[in-house]
Amino acid sequence: PKGMLKLNGKPLLQHIIEGLKNEGFHEICISTHFKKEKIKKFFDNGKRFGVKIDYLEEKNPMGTIGSIGLLNNLKKPFFVINCDVITNLNFQEMLKFHISKKSFTTMAIKSYEFMNPYGVVNSKKNKFIGFREKPISYFNINAGIYAFNPTIVKIINKNKLHSIIDLFKYLKKHKKKVLTFSMFENWID
Repeated sequence: PKGMLKLNGKPLLQHIIEGLKNEGFHEICISTHFKKEKIKKFFDNGKRFGVKIDYLEEKNPMGTIGSIGLLNNLKKPFFVINCDVITNLNFQEMLKFHISKKSFTTMAIKSYEFMNPYGVVNSKKNKFIGFREKPISYFNINAGIYAFNPTIVKIINKNKLHSIIDLFKYLKKHKKKVLTFSMFENWID
């Protein structure tokens, strides 16, 4: 499974768990399906990492967000982090932002620069207008880190949502307060 791929001798999930622990988070839930036994055998209950780990076990693949519907009894906002994201994001700051702004959902975003390796030609009806040599474009990209309010579980279950894209479309359509949190820390996907 992707979360068990190694970076600097440790599984990606271990980097995430250690980062969360260093930020003061000690209750972690890992969503599993493909080769879940490898993940569970390695992390067990989390004791050797100084955290408590529970597991959401998908009987069938539930997409990028469907397994959140398996959570129970949540009372506080929580994070969802893709298993292949390595970052030193200040999660406490993101959580403070999420709570202070009374956001329903907050998505971490990262500025991304793309340099086109070619000159871009502008033309109209075969007439040369001009060109830009190797232009640079800037985008805000989804960093794969989200803060959710607990009521998101009911929305996911009620609407049978499995895709993060479909969830955000639903939230926008129903005028839920969805904010973005710009991150400037290191981030590798």
